[in-house]
Amino acid sequence: MFAEAVSFDIIIVKGVETMKSKRLFAMLLTVALVLTMAGCGGNGSSSEDGQSVGDDTVYTAIFGCDHAADNPRVKAIEWMRDKLAERTNQRIQIDVQHSAVLGNATEMFGMLSTNALQMFIGNGYEQLSARFNIWNLPLTFKSCEEINAFSQSDLAKDIMGELNDPNIYIPAITYTPARNIVCTKNVTVPTDLKNMKMRSPNQNPIIDFYKTAGAIPVEMPPTDVYMATKQGTIDGSCNNSSNLVDYALYEVNDCFVYCDYMFGPDPLMVNRAWYESLPEDLQKIFDETAVEAFERLGQTQAEESSKYAQIMIDNSKSTTNVVEDPELMETWLEFGQQVQDAMIADGTVLQSDVDAVNEWLEEYRAQ
Repeated sequence: MFAEAVSFDIIIVKGVETMKSKRLFAMLLTVALVLTMAGCGGNGSSSEDGQSVGDDTVYTAIFGCDHAADNPRVKAIEWMRDKLAERTNQRIQIDVQHSAVLGNATEMFGMLSTNALQMFIGNGYEQLSARFNIWNLPLTFKSCEEINAFSQSDLAKDIMGELNDPNIYIPAITYTPARNIVCTKNVTVPTDLKNMKMRSPNQNPIIDFYKTAGAIPVEMPPTDVYMATKQGTIDGSCNNSSNLVDYALYEVNDCFVYCDYMFGPDPLMVNRAWYESLPEDLQKIFDETAVEAFERLGQTQAEESSKYAQIMIDNSKSTTNVVEDPELMETWLEFGQQVQDAMIADGTVLQSDVDAVNEWLEEYRAQ
């Protein structure tokens, strides 16, 4: 039924617009924030039983992301900031910097590893463990509620504890809402994407999806997608509906494909040196609050996912509604199995992890 997987090289497109002044501003702002953090403490001593010495020591973390101010992730971190301040008597402070003010996701991930940034949500987690790719198994998880529950499973905790970078710690994880597609041409089935240039993050599951469909993955930051689409550099992109709305991609595309084809992991990444500078009592409060914040984030995303999809439907010139068309969904499910086979074949996911996910799903759905 479908074209065989076609192998393409990824085209790397540099930023469509150079933003040197923004980068300089971000660098200066980061330096200022780090100096402020140093002035507020953050290296307080602790007693042998892990209790902090001196109740006035303040530990400040800078959080960065490229999401807009009203994005559910930013709201979750702001909730976490307020709860940590309350639960620690103001001793843990989080400075929330959103909307890519500190740079793009790649730059912020690099800053995290060096402790120029202490907390981050965004791309980069794929460098920490290839096993995060099991969140991306196409059309495997049936709902936000299902993948949110999986994100709290023992298998998820095992993966969080096995990272390639010793400088990064993950106390909590949720999921990115399912990806949908926007294109400058009408798309009904996956193979309609053949020969189309589709923006892709540097993430193997999404690259495998495009290649299996015969599309050409084009790597670029999400902040460049609007102008690249408008200029004809790419023919479309995929992202969760909230991000598609944030970037107003309905303005430069003709078709919204509502297919919910792939969820993804959404870990809270923390600089380990900063985290380990906390006394043990504050580490415990930090971890518990992070888990609670991300469970709430998962619930919020479940509630808002359909709302953002409806915004895309209302503002798009045309919509292919796969989610509400059982016959069409069956076609996408068959294609999803082909993508999963490709992911196993090229080592993007391990067969043992796929089996473990399917076993977990079977038990979860039987409850």
